[in-house]
Amino acid sequence: MLKIRNSILVLILLFITACAERNPNNANLKGNKFPDSTVLAFIKWYHKNENKIQKNNLIKGGLKDTTTFYSIDFTNTEKYLTELSKSNCVSEKFISDFRNFFKQSDMYLKENPQLDGPVNGFESDLIMKSQDYMEVWNYLDRMKTLKTSIQGNKAIIKVSFGKYYRPSYNLTKHSNYWLIDSIYNVYSDN
Repeated sequence: MLKIRNSILVLILLFITACAERNPNNANLKGNKFPDSTVLAFIKWYHKNENKIQKNNLIKGGLKDTTTFYSIDFTNTEKYLTELSKSNCVSEKFISDFRNFFKQSDMYLKENPQLDGPVNGFESDLIMKSQDYMEVWNYLDRMKTLKTSIQGNKAIIKVSFGKYYRPSYNLTKHSNYWLIDSIYNVYSDN
């Protein structure tokens, strides 16, 4: 009886795993087999985890504490990057580039002390590349791939969420899965 129950459990787990691998929107996978599926999985993952990620204050000092100039909180940036890595949709290059961005931003703030106002490079959401992107959440299931360029293990995908939000993603294929290297060019008329 125990062998039958264990066999059934194994079959159920195999079935669940097989279904998950066929679902291109499952962000629990290590990337996806198609670049646009990776993009959609990442945006859905970000929407679900945005509040948790935003709790990591990347900047310390400044306006609330007007005796200390702004600086980058590297403890929180590492927490932020760890959370982004959990999406399983971003590459090491993506994480490394963000880490370099934080270092360069900290150097900029040391050279240009600031107590208030938006910090250069942090005026908008770092992932969505915009201040006003809430309409994207209404179009998650209607993402359109506008342009796909694949050369070898590199891809550039331009997608549309709604009328104006049109980010482009650079991706690299790792084994059989695509991972996001960078995000850019959010708004466009064409």
